[in-house]
Amino acid sequence: MNAPKFRPLKFGVTRVSLRDGVPGTHYLTAEQPLQPFAERMTDMMLTGRVYNATDGERLGFAQYLVPQGTALDKAVELATRIATNAPLTNYALMHALPRIAEQPADHGFLTEALMSSIAQSAPEAKARVRAFLEGKAAKVQKAN
Repeated sequence: MNAPKFRPLKFGVTRVSLRDGVPGTHYLTAEQPLQPFAERMTDMMLTGRVYNATDGERLGFAQYLVPQGTALDKAVELATRIATNAPLTNYALMHALPRIAEQPADHGFLTEALMSSIAQSAPEAKARVRAFLEGKAAKVQKAN
């Protein structure tokens, strides 16, 4: 696959206008919880500090660090792997998990239990549990 040429990745804070004439800041993503990064973001906003890709990965701004020019290949690899998950599991991870993180603990536990039981009721999930109990499931391996 021919990957487009990209500049080396850098992490910084992007200033945006949230509404006419009112400056604001857009953090890494709208759904990314700010709290773990609050001190680092404050430093970046006050000083204009920018992190390179290696430091950004080490600090948790990104989960993967790949050689320049291979990001598209890695993205396709991850998307292919994610596509093998049960659809309800992917839905829960993308839509319920961010909401659970923002809920009070007792509400989060309930939401997690409800989503877990819904996801486990899917035929794909039942087949995976059956394969595990029968010793036919693939063993967990360290990621590359």
